Amino acid sequence: YVMGRTFWDKNVTKILAPEAKYFHNDEMLRSAFYSEDNKWHYEKKKRTNFLTVTHDNVYKGLETIFATAEILQNIGQRFTWRIIGVEKDNPRVSFFERVAGVNIKNLPLEFLGKKSALEIIEHMHNSGLFIHASHIENSSNSLCEAMILGLPIIATYSGGTGSLLRHGTEGILIQDGDPWNMGGTILNLIKNSDKAIELGAKARKRALKRHNPDKIVNELMENYENIIELEKDPKP
Repeated sequence: YVMGRTFWDKNVTKILAPEAKYFHNDEMLRSAFYSEDNKWHYEKKKRTNFLTVTHDNVYKGLETIFATAEILQNIGQRFTWRIIGVEKDNPRVSFFERVAGVNIKNLPLEFLGKKSALEIIEHMHNSGLFIHASHIENSSNSLCEAMILGLPIIATYSGGTGSLLRHGTEGILIQDGDPWNMGGTILNLIKNSDKAIELGAKARKRALKRHNPDKIVNELMENYENIIELEKDPKP
């Protein structure tokens, strides 16, 4: 028996455990993200502040972020891109820098390291876009947290991301590993604030429903009850 959250993990289960019974069950987020007081609001002065919450894993797409930042800077676009979860002196940062073929000392990137839930919320409030660049993903917690706050999102279409976010309705999904497309998409949204606000509002609406704690508990209990019944009368 397997419980998952996206079409990606369901399809992977078919390969790794083809005889398994699959159950869907969404997950709860950290409690602070549910507060109405923490809802994101648009402000023109912060529209060119970008935020990424990530890790230093090689599949998280830091090199795409670095390359995108250079493209934007080269065309004269002013911005600040804050990265939570990675320290600037992390040795993998220089690795991703070499992969991207850029010098990050010349780019407006801020590496903020690990932050608490409340600190992440504060940075989300001070941002105009949340950007998710993973090459491999299932159901990203940070993306879901950005959604439930209503922060406009640009994300790579990888793994289960498409199960979380509808392209063009609740955010913008782009091809993985394409800094040119990412850069152009960023420009489109910072120049079209009404569209960005609409995307964020619809993402928040979906996330509040998906991550409702009562719904999730009920789903979980129902799944366990179904598993118990299947164990009582297993099918051949």
